[in-house]
Amino acid sequence: MSALARWITLAFVLLALGLGAMIGGYWHLALKPGIQNEAQQQADLMAQAQAARLAAALVAAVVDGSSHLLTEVRNEVLSFTDSDSGQPFFAGVDIEPAPDLGALDPALRQHGDIECRQCLVAEVPLLHPRDYHLIGVARFLTTDQFLRQYLRAFRRHLLIQAALGALLLLSAWAGVMLLTRQMQRQRLWRERAEQSSAWTQARYERLLNRLEGYFVYARSGEGSLIFASESVRRVMGCAPEVFCREPERFFVDADAGSSLFPLTIGQAEQSASRVLRVRTAQGQARQLECTETLALNAPEGQVVIEGVARDVSTQKELEASLLEAKERAESANRAKTALLTNVSHELRTPMASIIGLAKLMLRAESPAPQRDQVGKILAAAQSLLRILDDILDVSKMEAGRVRLDQRAFALDQVLEQVANFAAIKNQAAALDIAFAIGPGVPRYLRGDPVRLGQVLLNLTSNAIKFTPRGSVLLCVEQLKGAQNSQGARGPDRGGHHIRLKFTLEDTGIGISRQDLQRLFQPFSQLDNASSHHNQGGTGLGLAISRHLVRLMGGEIEVESQPGQGSSFQFTADFGLVPRASCEPSPAWSWQGMRALIVSERELTQALFGQMLNGLGLAVAMATSTGQASAILGTACQTGAAFALVLLDALLADAPVASIARQLHQQPGLGQKPALLLIERLGFERGADAQVGSADVDGVVTPALSHSALLRVLQAVLPGAAPSPAHRHAAPPVHAHPASVPPGTRVLVADDHRVNREIAVDVLNGLGFEVTAAADGFEALESLARADFDALLLDIRMPGLDGFEVTKRLRAEPRLARLPVIALTAHAMMEDAEPCHAAGMTAVMSKPINETALLEILLPHLGKRSFKHPPNLGPVASQPVKDDSSAVQYARAPAAEAVEEGARMLCPSDLQAAPSEAQAEFLRQLSAALPSIIDYLGHGGQADAIAVAQRLKTGAQAVGASAASDALSALQRAVVKGASVDEPLQRLEWVLVQG
Repeated sequence: MSALARWITLAFVLLALGLGAMIGGYWHLALKPGIQNEAQQQADLMAQAQAARLAAALVAAVVDGSSHLLTEVRNEVLSFTDSDSGQPFFAGVDIEPAPDLGALDPALRQHGDIECRQCLVAEVPLLHPRDYHLIGVARFLTTDQFLRQYLRAFRRHLLIQAALGALLLLSAWAGVMLLTRQMQRQRLWRERAEQSSAWTQARYERLLNRLEGYFVYARSGEGSLIFASESVRRVMGCAPEVFCREPERFFVDADAGSSLFPLTIGQAEQSASRVLRVRTAQGQARQLECTETLALNAPEGQVVIEGVARDVSTQKELEASLLEAKERAESANRAKTALLTNVSHELRTPMASIIGLAKLMLRAESPAPQRDQVGKILAAAQSLLRILDDILDVSKMEAGRVRLDQRAFALDQVLEQVANFAAIKNQAAALDIAFAIGPGVPRYLRGDPVRLGQVLLNLTSNAIKFTPRGSVLLCVEQLKGAQNSQGARGPDRGGHHIRLKFTLEDTGIGISRQDLQRLFQPFSQLDNASSHHNQGGTGLGLAISRHLVRLMGGEIEVESQPGQGSSFQFTADFGLVPRASCEPSPAWSWQGMRALIVSERELTQALFGQMLNGLGLAVAMATSTGQASAILGTACQTGAAFALVLLDALLADAPVASIARQLHQQPGLGQKPALLLIERLGFERGADAQVGSADVDGVVTPALSHSALLRVLQAVLPGAAPSPAHRHAAPPVHAHPASVPPGTRVLVADDHRVNREIAVDVLNGLGFEVTAAADGFEALESLARADFDALLLDIRMPGLDGFEVTKRLRAEPRLARLPVIALTAHAMMEDAEPCHAAGMTAVMSKPINETALLEILLPHLGKRSFKHPPNLGPVASQPVKDDSSAVQYARAPAAEAVEEGARMLCPSDLQAAPSEAQAEFLRQLSAALPSIIDYLGHGGQADAIAVAQRLKTGAQAVGASAASDALSALQRAVVKGASVDEPLQRLEWVLVQG
């Protein structure tokens, strides 16, 4: 309790004591005596009221000697009682007769309690009734009942008043104490707020004055400075008052007045920022970033603008250096990408030649050892091509250039590609490979089938590689609750979508926990030295797969233990293709037919049972030939014959041919059922020898898609007629010369002679009439002279590339709709977008795939005519004027130099002597060197690298090591952004030396 509260309490205590003393004094000194006097007066009045009767009775008793009247009156007086309490008014009566009256019997003189000490005594004179002289004195003893009642009543009333007064006094004390406490609290809060405000103000002043590179200022609406913090000394090198007084001395653009500052009066924004140029007191040029805010509640209605100025000179210099470094890095990245692209092109070009020549040699008749050697060459080249594609994919991943295509595709086609790949790999491994497609998985999806197939091929290849024995199972299922949901992470589908889960399980060597942690890192390989399974590889497949899966909106996971196999699982999001836009489902008349599956393997029974049930066939199972014979015999007896029998080639109880004959020679068997042999994937060719015999009708594998099973059943089951809607469906395209319409003419334009010859041989083998062109100019000349049904065009040719050729021919109405197939040696399919934008029909990667080429060309053949070339006249050797009626086919002089200098010389192209080849190379180098310098002078680093790469290849071919080293140094200098003077001088020295 504070001192003030104690003093207030003391004052209230003294006040209470004073009031108590005053009330006590009033009671004892005034109120109680007054009540007693009033009671005495009342006793006197009552005694006087009885005096007359008592006097008359006294006269009768003394004079007449009749005492009974006195006794009656006396008794009557003593009998008077209070009606409320029943107490008598008089306690006793004492009569003293006058001396002259005579003697009175002492017994009659006193009656009642004459000794009452608490009674009120009232003496009343007794007068004679006739002459009213004094005959005696009567002393009445009245009880103090009335006095006590009055005293109690007044005392109670007084106590109630005192209690109310005390309560009011206590309330007043409490109120005063509460008010006092509130006042003290407010005073304390005010003192604390003042202290905090003073401390905060002092702190802000310290901060403002100690700021490094900052200062605070205030100005009027007209632009005059009215305040600046002390930190302006460190920024501007002058005192605050000098800075405010002479702003034109420091601001470079001080002539602009108030418009110099960021915020102007009448501006809608409440704050603004701007970088201003200033000069310090020492004359140093700096830049200040001024951020201003309109001050609210300024005194006297003034317009005050507060601002913070920050020295951003160092930051601006750093930003400029970072921008320059960013531009250099981007330039280096572009050069790196260009180099990677060109290296890819240069590597894939000879690889395409090797693969193409190997395929052509395998078609020709040759001895078996030579065919085996060529097959090994082809396999090695394809393996090297896949490694190159993996490296390029990783580079694209790092650059963020991997993009998914979005188009409708059949899931069965992807699975069949995986099966074809796995069949080749499984010929040595002899594993049980099976596909399990869950119910409800759509056959037609929208997404990127190439990337999906790439992931499945990577996982399947690893599963076969690291599984010495056992099985590999690929499962595809639809995730529940994913259909028709929105907001998936995958690409935009513009409609409903679905999420599929792919699981690849194997019984291989498994993966240790240490290897699992680094499994998806690029160039990471399993440490299988202890298991003696060193399978090689680049260690890129899983890293690429994880990146592609994430692009498809899913994640990839793996579960594995050493010695117990592995399970790779990934999810992917796909769009749903409307039913009307895809091939209608066939309505084959197989309902009610029965099929018998004879196999000891439960997985084989389950897979084929599910697929056949889905096609409407009733399926029965048998695990041995004896059980199968019994089931067939019972079916013949009951009339429920089987239309199809699937026989597992891995049954151990008898040879396949013997089992087949036993099944067909059942007694009572009417129409023989179709017999399909279930063989391991990759071993179909060994079983094909039995197909077409009287015993076996076809071969299937557990790795079978829905479409592949349909094709097999259509060939072997009776009543396999499609519905009318399906009867006229387009047949699948096969790479067979009979598919090509007779007289179809195709022009091939490729600057690489070997690849050009391979393309010509492949197209001739397919039944096309082929014309070859060595560059874009020859292609345009050929198109101007003759009619062609299609053009296969290399997009990277010196002088006039494929894009420019397409642009020019699309400008000619006759050639505007000519099918143009872009040929590229790049694995990066980002070339597709610029190719389509340039007007090309499709893009193909080298080497040419016959089936893919026919799938592209056949729909266009026979639909359009490209005849009657216009009379364009001879092609000039100099540029011609623009003419809207003719296509410009002229060669520019600079283009000729680039073409001549960039033409690649391969060893197979060099038919002349070494000295002549080197002389030809020097001539081409001399023609191309000015083009390289021109490219470097105009920001064409990528083109310079490309020309240098082609020249370097030619230099290596003719043994010009000095030129090759100089060209390599030139490429390195361009990539690093260094000076190219030294490599160019070396090239000029090579030309001088000859």
